[in-house]
Amino acid sequence: MGFRGLVVAAAVGAGIVVACSDDDGQAPVRYPEQGDGGPTGTSSSSSSSGGTSSGGPRPIAHDYCGVLLAYIDSILKCCTDAEKTEVGADGNLQFAKAIYQQYLCPTITSSVGSGRMRLDKAAEATCVGYLEDALAKASCPWTIDPGQATRAAAASDACKKLYVGTGAENAACKGDHECADGLTCVGWTPDSDGTCKQPPGLGEACGSGRSDGGAAKPSVELPFGVHAKCAPGGYCAPDRTCTAQFAQGEFCGGDSVCANGLKCYQEKCGGPGPSDTGGPCLSTDDCKDDLYCTSRDAGTCQPKKANGQPCEVNDACKSRCVVPDGGATGTCTAYCYE
Repeated sequence: MGFRGLVVAAAVGAGIVVACSDDDGQAPVRYPEQGDGGPTGTSSSSSSSGGTSSGGPRPIAHDYCGVLLAYIDSILKCCTDAEKTEVGADGNLQFAKAIYQQYLCPTITSSVGSGRMRLDKAAEATCVGYLEDALAKASCPWTIDPGQATRAAAASDACKKLYVGTGAENAACKGDHECADGLTCVGWTPDSDGTCKQPPGLGEACGSGRSDGGAAKPSVELPFGVHAKCAPGGYCAPDRTCTAQFAQGEFCGGDSVCANGLKCYQEKCGGPGPSDTGGPCLSTDDCKDDLYCTSRDAGTCQPKKANGQPCEVNDACKSRCVVPDGGATGTCTAYCYE
């Protein structure tokens, strides 16, 4: 499992929209790094491990943000200075850490502190327990035991249920994560509350509101719980209005815009995808796991290449494709994590 899979399993990272300013105007909250104590000015959601009170390393906090940041730090310790700043196939590790420290974790602290979101202790035990176990077994290069796939899937599901929104219908909210499952927060901005509502119908407002003279203002939105943006048959379009989903064969840019559960395959709703080895594709998204698309123009899905094999794009490698300056062909090269 690569770092992208690690983040999905550990942090449910997909779907986080990052704010330009701190939620509610708060100063950033410093969450613990490996060997550090709990977050400044906050209390851990559960107990911390034992450690020395003076001198020597302090324990990590046994909570979601504490162990997650220790997890990222553990990977960073395996990386060279160049790898720490390089944007590769799976993103920038330092950037990911900053997102959690400056936005995701303070948003969790704010929502829990206000009573708009609560911690599910059972889900925490599964989610955090898996991360702590993986952290204890970590070595360089950073790897995840492939035999833990079943447990990783259970941990990923638990991490999505880790925090539960408490807002009933018509309650104030600052994001879907503050609403009870089945409801969505409509009209919120980083500076003002929205309202927990049943998923809106076609033509009705959806998602976050607008500020700064009508311009969209990026915000933090945590992907916990189940919160459809629109009623069945609609999706939340960029203009913040529920719009009819597309039918079979119509152009699409993702699964959410396709009606009746259809998948977006080769940029059209529906179809037989994802493709197996040798099947057609326009992008790697059209291929099954561990395959890549050979070309944007009538490509085929092929197995990702092992380290040492020639490559032209990152998607072609199980790791990353390193192309010399001015070159057209590179070599699949391992990261500090696998």
